[in-house]
Amino acid sequence: MEIERTVLTTVTLPKPLVKKIDRLVSRGFFPNRCEAVRYAVEKLLEKYGGPLE
Repeated sequence: MEIERTVLTTVTLPKPLVKKIDRLVSRGFFPNRCEAVRYAVEKLLEKYGGPLE
């Protein structure tokens, strides 16, 4: 079993966007901001960047 490695990446987002992400977290769609952003990036890459692996 291979362990998935992660890399800490810092992003700067406009405050209104962070508020929308926080709303999704507070409604239970995601456990935290990190998971919400990870999901969004994965979907963006699937649409424009091909498969992840």
